[in-house]
Amino acid sequence: MKYKFSSKQSAVRNRVKNLPQIFEKSIRSARRKEAEEYAKTFEQGIKNRELNLAPLKPETIKRKRSQGMAKPSTPLFGRGQFSEMMQVTQQGEKWVVKPKRGKHHSGLTYAAILEIHEKGKTIKRKTKSGKAVTIRIQPRPSKSRAYQLWLRRRKKVDTNRQVWKEINQRIKTGKSYELSNK
Repeated sequence: MKYKFSSKQSAVRNRVKNLPQIFEKSIRSARRKEAEEYAKTFEQGIKNRELNLAPLKPETIKRKRSQGMAKPSTPLFGRGQFSEMMQVTQQGEKWVVKPKRGKHHSGLTYAAILEIHEKGKTIKRKTKSGKAVTIRIQPRPSKSRAYQLWLRRRKKVDTNRQVWKEINQRIKTGKSYELSNK
């Protein structure tokens, strides 16, 4: 069944009056999609080495290979947990991308691991034999690099133009399309 919307001034005025409620949902949907795209850029950027992170040292690659890791030369990939640690959640009216709850295979939380890799860290430990060693984790800013990559890709999409197009279409015809599908 097709609906024919009136083009009378009073009908157009009523459609304009209802726009804030209608478009709040559309804009929220667009923001959720953007958050999901960023999380996917983070994951794929690590897996496919698209973030231009500093290469691993040969001894690190050797250790990862001996542990049977799938991509021993890929920075931050390890067992695949790091690349899949981001989640999209709703907080009030907005959508955020943050590390999942839980722990990395090292025993640290995902948030702590992300922070260590983002800024780098020096850790002093003792080996089983009691010898003191210093481990230097080089900064590999995956979160900020993924965000930069996501922004470059987003430049191709103008959400504001999509919103205005939907507003104009809704006022003129009473019909709407989903921003989340664009």
